[in-house]
Amino acid sequence: MLEKQSEDFRKMRSGDMKAFERLFVSLYPGLCNIANHYLNNEMLSKDVAQDAFIKWWNKREDFRDFAAVKSFLYITIRNQCLNYIRDHRKEVDLAGRFSEETDADFDLMVIEEEAIEALYSAIDRLPAQSARIMRLVVKGDKNQEIADQLGISVNSVKTLKYNALNILRKELTGSLLLLLAWFEVQG
Repeated sequence: MLEKQSEDFRKMRSGDMKAFERLFVSLYPGLCNIANHYLNNEMLSKDVAQDAFIKWWNKREDFRDFAAVKSFLYITIRNQCLNYIRDHRKEVDLAGRFSEETDADFDLMVIEEEAIEALYSAIDRLPAQSARIMRLVVKGDKNQEIADQLGISVNSVKTLKYNALNILRKELTGSLLLLLAWFEVQG
């Protein structure tokens, strides 16, 4: 995956729109979530995320690697949201909500989004049926609901989910193990 990102990064720097689309598709949902945390407005959050991508695209040749791009996008999102809150404080009832917002809170949101991105990437590499089950687990569906949707037995769901969790455990490290523990608690 890292090799693919590096290759896409090189292509994006030279203006390759397909590589840009792959970056956009992979990062846009997480950036919208971060913006929505600040703004509590989905449409505005989407606009802020799109603006961040436009700002990056116009400066793309200045970036040395993919990590710098991600950092730029996350920081741009935060700054645009804080600027919006400052400029529209009277219009938007957010004054008290962000007075105690800290860089640590922002860092945790970024880590959470990156962990979720890594989790979905790992799920995509699972066998097809296991991947479908894990996407439904992430969505919050219970074993019986998953079995009904996929037309398989609850025991098959449990077995495939157990095997998928074992594969994900081996593939993912650090804070992602906490996410897996959460899935196990969910049933």
